[in-house]
Amino acid sequence: MPADVVPDPINCTVEPWNTFQQALVSPGTQSGIDVVTITVLDMAENPIDQAFVEIDFNDCPELCIEGSDPGLTGLTGPDGVIVMDPLVGGCEDCDVTVRANGVTIAYYHHVRSPDWNNTEADGIVNVADFAFFAGAFLSTQNDCADYNNNGSVNAIDFSLFAPAFLRQDRNPAGCAP
Repeated sequence: MPADVVPDPINCTVEPWNTFQQALVSPGTQSGIDVVTITVLDMAENPIDQAFVEIDFNDCPELCIEGSDPGLTGLTGPDGVIVMDPLVGGCEDCDVTVRANGVTIAYYHHVRSPDWNNTEADGIVNVADFAFFAGAFLSTQNDCADYNNNGSVNAIDFSLFAPAFLRQDRNPAGCAP
């Protein structure tokens, strides 16, 4: 691989996941709360066009990942940017790796989603998930509802949960086995 297409993890960004220090996902594209902007740059901070980007949830067996096209791979544009909307639900402490051209550019150990009812994700944000979130609200006891990873479930988390619930984010093809 020529040096000019090798991503430099220090110069690459995955937002808002870098800010949250965890992967915030939702099972559908209806709300857009989990849109991730990945910027791939080389050591000289030049954008890498057509970098192959993948989000790897392989170490996360308890998640509900959409079966046909979960939105976990794609190519950057001329500006080195790709916008992805992973179709994933659940709450799990597992290893999530973001790679560009085979190079690990980011790693996260927490996955959080509004599609969680305290026992499972079923591919749709619904009233069972709302009941779980309502019970966790204003608490520091349940990090599965702490979508911005700040140590408490508060209005910021509600602002992330509400659009997914109101638009009933859902997987079009259900969860992969």
